[in-house]
Amino acid sequence: MFEENDSSWWSNFNNCLKAVIEDGLNLKYVKNQTYELCLIALRNTGWALEYVIDKKREFCFLAIKDDPLTFRFVENQDEILCLFAVSRNGWNLQYVKEQTKKICMAAVKQNPLCIGLVKNQTKKICLEAIRLDASSIVHIKNPTFDMYIEVIKQDKKNIKYIDKNKFPEIKYIWRLMYE
Repeated sequence: MFEENDSSWWSNFNNCLKAVIEDGLNLKYVKNQTYELCLIALRNTGWALEYVIDKKREFCFLAIKDDPLTFRFVENQDEILCLFAVSRNGWNLQYVKEQTKKICMAAVKQNPLCIGLVKNQTKKICLEAIRLDASSIVHIKNPTFDMYIEVIKQDKKNIKYIDKNKFPEIKYIWRLMYE
């Protein structure tokens, strides 16, 4: 249908329109990206965001809605866009340039194991991760005794996630539970 290296073909709007309708990733060959061509490409696949030259905020939302992992291509981030991305896939926290408590909490609520990506692991965020998934304790940089107790309170079998050398007091709890 078209030649990837044919510059004149890719300069014609109608040719480009047909190409991005067929596959949004064809946007990478378009010489003169218009708002309409970008919109059509992104509606076809959010992954076309990688090739959008002028990544308007609206385009970023559209791409993330289609596939949350396209957040990695967002250059101009704001808190609302970041919240949108991490609430759909907590692992997007790794691409957030400025982590706020609100963004981190949203990521952890979406996927508690993302606590390991949180730069400033506050007690509140850590406890939320533990509340949602006790195994997330292994991704907390400096877990406190209280956090370990919370893990055990959920289910005594969770004691397996606890570093017994770091908190010798846990050994007493362990002994009481299994004697």
